[in-house]
Amino acid sequence: MEQLKNFSEEKIKTVAQEVLDKGFVYYTDQDLTKTEYVDLCRMFGDTNDPQMGSRPEGKYWCNPDEAPDISFVTGELDEKGRAKGLFGYAELNWHSNGSICHIDEFDEYVVALYCVQECPDTVLSVGNLRDPFAELSEEQKNYWRSFQVQHNPRGRYTIEWDKDDPNDLHTMYGMEKNFTYPVDHKSTNERMPLVNVHPQDGKEFIFYQYVYFDKLWKDGVELTTSQRDEVEQELQDLVVRSRFIDDFVFRKGDLLIMDQLYTMHRRSPIRDTNRLLWRTAFDYAHIKW
Repeated sequence: MEQLKNFSEEKIKTVAQEVLDKGFVYYTDQDLTKTEYVDLCRMFGDTNDPQMGSRPEGKYWCNPDEAPDISFVTGELDEKGRAKGLFGYAELNWHSNGSICHIDEFDEYVVALYCVQECPDTVLSVGNLRDPFAELSEEQKNYWRSFQVQHNPRGRYTIEWDKDDPNDLHTMYGMEKNFTYPVDHKSTNERMPLVNVHPQDGKEFIFYQYVYFDKLWKDGVELTTSQRDEVEQELQDLVVRSRFIDDFVFRKGDLLIMDQLYTMHRRSPIRDTNRLLWRTAFDYAHIKW
């Protein structure tokens, strides 16, 4: 397998184009150090290194000092029973990282996951948010174009666990606190078109965020809760279909790069909590289209 870290700028451009065309790329047998991984991501665009000013709140607890662009995704706990990485080990609902902000404010909407330690019983699924819309008739497209949505970052949780069980480790090490955003999060009071346009190639996609889906308007009129729920079920029936979903079981050296506007993803529970992925976020700013 070719090593992406050795790709020229021109070859990285073809990889970026494939991410746009398909929503993701998946490479196996990659051999990357933390530094090589970050350097590879920076060939695509700006990463979120807090030292570079793009993460003003500072380094996360799960970002190594020697490579703060990387976040650890693992179910492993430290000696005090606290999470060593993002998202714990429970099942994750459909979501897209970082894409609840308004489309005009997106910068790092590409996410890469590199497998350092595998768990062969854990499946990550990637769903497409562009292609189900693209195949609709013009009348059906106009129906979905008539909606606006507001995503509430204090809505449903990405992580599924028993919040009423005080002995559940997710409760014990404060996942509820870690994954509840402040009330004044910038996207809380914003509306946006449900059918949005990708800033890179101008194609339309369904801006559906299951865990944050909140208020909905049709032709400028806000829907009731029951009406919204009916439309949301229509949305799920549209986008959550097998032929628009790809499933992956990470093995050591596997690398997945996803566009977070064109895709959403979910994860089954982690059976081996030593599973470790390195996660980075970046954009297409360095690709010379």
